[in-house]
Amino acid sequence: MTNAALARIHDEFETLPRALQRAAQWVSDHPAEVCFLSMREQARRADVVAPTMSRLAQALGYMNFRALQDDFREHAAWGRADFAIRARRMQSRSGRARATGPELAHLQASNIEALGALNEPERFARVARLLLKSPMTAFLGFRSCHSVALHAHYLYSMLAGRGVLLQDAYGTLAESVAALRRQSVVVAIGLSPYSRQTVDTVQRAVAQGTTVVALTDSELSPLARAASERLLFEAASPSFFHSLLGAHALVERVMAEIAARGGRAVLRRLAAREGLLSATGAYWRRETRRADE
Repeated sequence: MTNAALARIHDEFETLPRALQRAAQWVSDHPAEVCFLSMREQARRADVVAPTMSRLAQALGYMNFRALQDDFREHAAWGRADFAIRARRMQSRSGRARATGPELAHLQASNIEALGALNEPERFARVARLLLKSPMTAFLGFRSCHSVALHAHYLYSMLAGRGVLLQDAYGTLAESVAALRRQSVVVAIGLSPYSRQTVDTVQRAVAQGTTVVALTDSELSPLARAASERLLFEAASPSFFHSLLGAHALVERVMAEIAARGGRAVLRRLAAREGLLSATGAYWRRETRRADE
């Protein structure tokens, strides 16, 4: 892998303090893990405190650790669909199979905790205001991220009722995007490796003047670069596939912000939805038997 960060580590290693050398050695030995593990988790594995990873990034000329991580993602194999390679690596860890569960749980918790560090509160506020005033909000996500888009669309429909889930039924995705009303918003969800269909749709939406909000895993992702607003999540996992827990948690955080800021309009919408669910018997209830039966 050709990587500017690795080259800098090689050139400057001897000048680094001992703690930074320990962190730099771990980064150099685990370039793939640098791409997807959180800073805190990488610090734990390198046996240093988390601020050491930040200091290493700055010593290598990066603004922060996230910038260093983005540089690795531009060059590493994690940007490809290397699922078989990761599964093979899992299977080769002789005697460690039973440790996968705790490690996965640890990273899942870390992915959720990272949301606050990656996104300042004002970002959530701006996105919530945008989605509350939008005449139509379209949710976009393909492949694994389709489940996240479906989750977002379902919650938004409870709060606002002006949402649509973009799909490519009968090859009509382009027509659906073209039909979006003026001042509509597309909420695009994706992570590396990015779905070509999602990226192409975002570019088409931007070209026609539609506002895009990106929920993605990097400031340098093609979705973030095209978007007017962006919110970030971590997708770290020791398994063969990315974790979507952070993405789903991010959706819940956005929708909670909308609910808190939506005023009476949101309350009326929720009351109407509750009435409809009750009238149609949407939820199962245990039947109560009369005493004389």
